[in-house]
Amino acid sequence: MYSLENRVVTDGICRAEPLLPPDPARDTHQMSSTAGLVTELERIATALNADDGSASQFSLASVAEKIAKTLSVGKDEVAIMGVSTRWRHLHFLVPEALKNVGFIPLSSNSALAARTARDSRPEIDNNFTVARHAAVFEGVKINSETPESIQKMLSAPILSEGKVIGVIQISR
Repeated sequence: MYSLENRVVTDGICRAEPLLPPDPARDTHQMSSTAGLVTELERIATALNADDGSASQFSLASVAEKIAKTLSVGKDEVAIMGVSTRWRHLHFLVPEALKNVGFIPLSSNSALAARTARDSRPEIDNNFTVARHAAVFEGVKINSETPESIQKMLSAPILSEGKVIGVIQISR
């Protein structure tokens, strides 16, 4: 075994080594942040799946804020959408400013959120500016800030018992 920069080579297999020594305090915090994020996502799924209006028992905005903090993005960069099976579209639950702007038909071929819901598959687009999409939601002012075009997008389905009940998107 020999070391080459920050890589360890054993039996011809090269493995990356961390540049800094492990920090138990940071690793514990990261694990607790991840566990907290999973808990918050489970709360979203439970609320979206309930037909009794329990979504109003906790604030989706505060959940989105916790997710934003955990992922080091702005709270306006987290969107949570619910699936309307009756009307066959996605509607915004968070951020509040997008609730009354419109909805996204599940049949849309250009909407990443609709594709995420239809295919029940997460997707990352690191060049979202050139992707064909409706830019109407990007033009909405949130927190009195000038709207910016989305550069990168992470989109993932929210599942309950194997069924897509919503979509969460993180944008940059």
